[in-house]
Amino acid sequence: MQISQIQVDNFLRLRSVDIRTTTPVTLIAGRNQAGKSSIAEAVKMAMTGEITRVKLKKEYDKLVHDGSKAGGVLVTVADGRTYGFNLPKGAAQIDDGLPTGATVSVVLNGQRFASMKEDERRAFLFAAAGCKINGEEIKKRLLARNLDKALVEIVMPVLRGGFPAGKDFAAEEARKKKGAWQQLTGANWGGVAADGWEAEKPEVLQPEHGNAEASALGKEIDQLNKQIGEVQAKQAAQAQAKKRRAELLELSKKAPDISGNFKRAEKELADYEPKVVAMRQRAVGGRPLGLVHDLAYALHGLREVFPVPSTGEDDIPYQVANAALDAYENVHGEIKPAGEADTEAQNSLPEFERGLEVLQNRVKNLKRDFDAATGADQVLAELEAQTNFQTDYTAGLQERQQRIAALTASRAKMIEAIDAAAAAWKKADAADALTKQAAKVNGEIKAWLAIADACAPDGIPGELLDEALKPINSALTVSAAFSGWASVYIDKDMTITAGGRPYSLLSESAQWRSDAMIAQAVAQVTGLRILMLDRFDVLDLPGRSEAINWLHALAEKGHIETALVFGTLKQLPERLPPTFSAHWIADGVIAPLREAA
Repeated sequence: MQISQIQVDNFLRLRSVDIRTTTPVTLIAGRNQAGKSSIAEAVKMAMTGEITRVKLKKEYDKLVHDGSKAGGVLVTVADGRTYGFNLPKGAAQIDDGLPTGATVSVVLNGQRFASMKEDERRAFLFAAAGCKINGEEIKKRLLARNLDKALVEIVMPVLRGGFPAGKDFAAEEARKKKGAWQQLTGANWGGVAADGWEAEKPEVLQPEHGNAEASALGKEIDQLNKQIGEVQAKQAAQAQAKKRRAELLELSKKAPDISGNFKRAEKELADYEPKVVAMRQRAVGGRPLGLVHDLAYALHGLREVFPVPSTGEDDIPYQVANAALDAYENVHGEIKPAGEADTEAQNSLPEFERGLEVLQNRVKNLKRDFDAATGADQVLAELEAQTNFQTDYTAGLQERQQRIAALTASRAKMIEAIDAAAAAWKKADAADALTKQAAKVNGEIKAWLAIADACAPDGIPGELLDEALKPINSALTVSAAFSGWASVYIDKDMTITAGGRPYSLLSESAQWRSDAMIAQAVAQVTGLRILMLDRFDVLDLPGRSEAINWLHALAEKGHIETALVFGTLKQLPERLPPTFSAHWIADGVIAPLREAA
């Protein structure tokens, strides 16, 4: 960018300044308090909006030249566009397309970069070099490192907070995965040592016999058990039949005795029953006993109390009752009133009743035994016909039982071997699954660590910084060659050195040279090609000559289009390169204007 004219009115010590830049380098010199710095500050105010000497907008009126009400600055570039700023309103007017911002601030004030903090320098260099650090560019660079796409998508929102936030997030995720690894393997994750980790697997042996053979043995055992059960059932039936035969034989022998006892019991019962009946009648007064007799005596008594009507339908029930009584008398005789009850009979009757019951039960039991004894021969014959008493069912039973024991033991060993093999296979499968899971977690740990490394200062930020520093340091190398000054270098950690010495240890003049070279490098890399250097007088006479030659070489090579240099001098230099033009300022007015005034 080429500045063609600078106009300043009523600003600080300046009353009216109109400088037309006819050469790439313009030197503005004068004595102390002549207005040199006022011009420099006016240019910075117009092109960047930065205000010096006051902090508040309400104090802008203090920047207006004494005795004046308003002031302003107008910086015109070669194509006619302008930067404008007026006071005391503080209104800025910058034509469309003209550059402004941090890069313009640095090229107009060489000390600005050195005064920045490390993060500010880094951000400035990214912007100055045109490095893209938006989300798409970061994602592109992450994927270019063959990082896990899914994890990249996860970390992208975090990276909006900057690379340090992304690094911390990825490191924390890796830490969590390391914890998962420890839970799986029982050991701390060890980087390369974790590669190829395998869970311990048991030795798996194929069993000699399989499930089919064990099943066949089981079926044979079941068949033998069934056969034994059948034999034991026959054996039990035979034993029961033998017992029953013995009982029948014994019962058959007792038949005569049982028959005699039965007949005697029947005779005793027949003799005793009339005695009980007589005792019952005596106990109730001599009348027959029983429900029929009781009903007959009741009807007979009612007839005596209520005579039967002679005619009418109402006598039908009475006629029926009389007919029943007549029938009773035909069977049992005349109904007579009961006699007086025998108290002694009433007392003896219970004992007679018990005796009768005993005789009845004895007859019943002897009748049962008699029937069984008289039928024992027939039952015995049937039992003999149905039962095989000659067969010995115990033959072969012991051999079968021994065979079952042997088969059961063999089958148990088979099943034990099969179960052991199955358990070993299961453990082996579990070990394989654990190995696979551990490998997966190991991969995830490495993937997250790779993302953390990519976000670390020596990762993508380092790549971006290299890209930003390379053109700046290259331009600084060229400047050192042109000027003969110590080479200035900006390291990755944002350290500035000149000739290998840290910036903070440099002398004032060496710092000025470093600042000038950095500002010029920024102007060259950004394409601004504009430079403003104040306090040129900090250099001694040889240093000034070196600076003039440096600026002349830069101008001839096209590295700068406009350079404004300000210095406190006794007088303008007598001889300057053709790329230079010089103006003397005194009392806030450029010398030709002063003469005209």
